Amino acid sequence: MFEGRISNVPHVPRGHAVLDSRAMVRDPVAVFEKYRARLGPTFTVHFGGVKRAIVLTDPLLIEHVLRGNRDNYAKSYIQVERMVEFQGRGLVNIHGEAWTRQRKLLFEKFHVNK
Repeated sequence: MFEGRISNVPHVPRGHAVLDSRAMVRDPVAVFEKYRARLGPTFTVHFGGVKRAIVLTDPLLIEHVLRGNRDNYAKSYIQVERMVEFQGRGLVNIHGEAWTRQRKLLFEKFHVNK
């Protein structure tokens, strides 16, 4: 997902991520909330102790990634394929032309004038 080192972001120890794997399958939101409460709104985690990812819950950072700089970030297999099982297909887990099309449709409905 990313190759660079991120040293200024709190990290879920790999062992904790492995131990939380079953809970992650059953209720990923509860596991993420536990990590967020302990580490803050932005942290890294190795899914299942293997696949490293950055988790963002800070609205300003989410806007930076999804709106202003979306071409600089790739969505992971977990986000694009697996989270669909919980969320359906939407802005969070699609990308490319489909993302652009859906965002434009939603933007029209949430415009300040409406």
